[in-house]
Amino acid sequence: MMRFLRLLGGVAVATAIGSLLIGALSRTAAQRSVSVGFYGVGAFLVLVGLAHFTRGLTRASGELPLRRTELRWATPEEHGESLVSSALFVVLGVALLILGTFFDRRYPLA
Repeated sequence: MMRFLRLLGGVAVATAIGSLLIGALSRTAAQRSVSVGFYGVGAFLVLVGLAHFTRGLTRASGELPLRRTELRWATPEEHGESLVSSALFVVLGVALLILGTFFDRRYPLA
């Protein structure tokens, strides 16, 4: 759990810094640029997680992924790893979307 919180904090800080830089260049309010940044990165991570979850049951057996190689069935460990990594992307994205709603002051929560 502590590892996930560190990862969430790192992604949130990097997103906030990038959003503040882009917001300063476009002369947007800091709070608005951070909330939009959290929305954008959060939605992207949810999309990546869902796309990663829908990977097929086969994997390339060759070393180079761009070259046509023969296919093999994925091992149970690869299935588990795919499920865990996609869940991490989705949960991290949803957490950033929630952070974005806290930073967005256009619509009060209470």
